[in-house]
Order: sequence, then C-alpha cells, then structure tokens
Amino acid sequence: MVRAAARSTLGLSVVSRPEHPKLSGLQALRFYGGIELEERSDVLVVTRVDPGSSAHDAKIAVGDVLESLFVKKNLERAEQNNARWRPVHTSQDVEARLASAYSDVDFFAGARFRSHAGEHKDLVLFDLADPPGVF
Repeated sequence: MVRAAARSTLGLSVVSRPEHPKLSGLQALRFYGGIELEERSDVLVVTRVDPGSSAHDAKIAVGDVLESLFVKKNLERAEQNNARWRPVHTSQDVEARLASAYSDVDFFAGARFRSHAGEHKDLVLFDLADPPGVF
C-alpha cells in the first residue's frame, strides 16, 4: 500500500462475506448509536457517548440506564411479540432483542433510557444494510 509517497505493508486475509452479517447487541448499539454500555447489578449503564452521534443528539448521557428496546420487523422474519417495548437488564437481553432488528435491507430498533432525574429518553437506531453500513 502506498500513501503520501510512503510504502506500507498490510496483512490481508481473503474470506467470503457472511450471508447476513450482524453485529452483537452491544456492538450494534455502539456502531449505530454511538454509545457504550456496562453491565452493573442487573442494569446496563451508559459509560460513553460519542460526540456527534445519534445518542448525543438524543441527549443520552453517561450514567443513563438502558431500560427497554423496541424492535419491529415484518412478521415473516420476527416474532409477533417483538413489536413492543421489552425490558432489558443484561447484555444477553440486548443480544436477544436486537437479533430481530436486522432485515435483508436495514437495521432498526428503538432504545429507551432513564436519566438520573428519572426522565425517559428515546433513541432511534437505523441504518441501511449496505456493505459500508454493515461493516
């Protein structure tokens, strides 16, 4: 690889692209929302909010607690009871809920947080599942 007239060596592994690439639950929240969460005593607490992210725009702050997720997809690809706000307490809950946030063309989920003052804040996570958006 040559950049700015300097030559660099880059390791490369050639593998096939997965048919339906998906991020794990917490990775999806980080990638699509710009937030990092930490599991503490059966709650998920925001530990970082990226400046300029959709979480930042939704006024999500460090210390807010993720209370529930909303995922709605067509009923051919998702369970009927997923189309409502469902509580989350652990990273496994997030993983299970966000598994149906993916379709062949997009990623969509809602995340509801509670601040220290008890105020609820909703964050919408959406992206098209094109190669740049998936990786």
